[in-house]
Amino acid sequence: MSLPSAEGVEAAAPTYALPTCDAVRALCEDAEVLRDHALDPVALGWDEVCRAADACRPSTPRPGSGQAIDHRPSSMGASAAWEAAALATMNAMLAGNPGAEEFVRQRKPDLARTPSALVSLAAPRTQAYWNLVAARKRYAGYVAGGSFPTVGREVCKLKRGKRTHAALALRQRLAAEGFGVLDAESGDRFDKSLADALKEFQAAHLLKQTGRVGPQTLERLRLTAGEKLARIDRALTVMRRSIGPWEAGFVHVQMPQAFLELYADGKLAGRFKTVLGAASEGSRTVPLDSAVVSVILNPKWRVPKSISEAELDQKSKSNPEYFSEHNFEVRGATGKDRRFVQESGDENALGRMKLVYHNGHGQAIHGAAARNRNLFHETTRLFSHGCIRVHHSLDLAATILLRDQGMSRKKVREILDSGEETEVKLAVPVPVHVIYSTAAADSEGRVYFTEDYYGIE
Repeated sequence: MSLPSAEGVEAAAPTYALPTCDAVRALCEDAEVLRDHALDPVALGWDEVCRAADACRPSTPRPGSGQAIDHRPSSMGASAAWEAAALATMNAMLAGNPGAEEFVRQRKPDLARTPSALVSLAAPRTQAYWNLVAARKRYAGYVAGGSFPTVGREVCKLKRGKRTHAALALRQRLAAEGFGVLDAESGDRFDKSLADALKEFQAAHLLKQTGRVGPQTLERLRLTAGEKLARIDRALTVMRRSIGPWEAGFVHVQMPQAFLELYADGKLAGRFKTVLGAASEGSRTVPLDSAVVSVILNPKWRVPKSISEAELDQKSKSNPEYFSEHNFEVRGATGKDRRFVQESGDENALGRMKLVYHNGHGQAIHGAAARNRNLFHETTRLFSHGCIRVHHSLDLAATILLRDQGMSRKKVREILDSGEETEVKLAVPVPVHVIYSTAAADSEGRVYFTEDYYGIE
């Protein structure tokens, strides 16, 4: 794999050639930051750095100075421990990422950094990752504090305006996780403030924001801080395995939370809702890493045989005019050679644009037919056959084309108005990462916990 140089990757601390004893002690203290990234500093060798710090002597007296010779190890031994721990930290941060070996090889002469600087060097260049790190700090604190108060089934029977112990228990449970605040005046009353806190909790768990406790909400309320912390740890690992720190521009699709973020030059360039594959076997969107190689405007839909046999044939039987009404062209004779192609337009299942990236699953990122765009307003958006539908997809396509081709939105509109299927090859492929984790954060600071719809975790 050919990787760009790591220029522009920020380091959070200076580089040392040979550490002073004070610098070694500072490294030991700083190593605790690794836990915020779901890494164990002891397992990575930073305890050896701590032992070297305890044994470290400031300097060797000059001959003839009359000073007593200190036989404790010098900072030279600490430097070796530091080098080993730094290398182990980089390898742990990038474990499983295909570009890790080359990246570490390029940076190996420059790894004499503090733990904070090392994680900054190796972390994905997306604010979503750092928001997840911040969430981990909070949930580790919740675990240390004894998790969350428990709630019983009686919270499902709460009525607005009533004062009950169940309302107080629910308020305490929500406040313990940062949803709403405890109010001495209305603590045991099910009022608007409690309903709003509950809606905020439901939004974070991708549940309908009813402001009332139903079976699904109760199930999420009973998740412990430890269970959520474990999910965050897995999410951090999955993100690092997919998104390399050398990538300043990429597409990040987060499942099953159903959003897409486009990064360019290390900054968020767009955030979009998505519709993902249904939870049923054979329809799930596949987690993968690839690269967008072209953008198709006014795409035609060449229907996979599995869909034509499972759906289109049935629809045509109930409505003989189905194909003509939805702009399908039937090609080939009847039987196994028959193929369906849907012409470009607003009713095309792919919408008005498609991002092409290599994968073995027939998966693509595209728009949506006008009749299906209401699905973007659903809370849980798992409805497709496996492809990724994007809300406001033309904004995504136009941003990519502007950056890669210098193509203006006016030119994009001219192509769209022509109605002709047009494929634009990208000069520089854009990495695309389709990631699945039941805990996630977006770049705007929201943190999500969802059901494991695909059964991956």
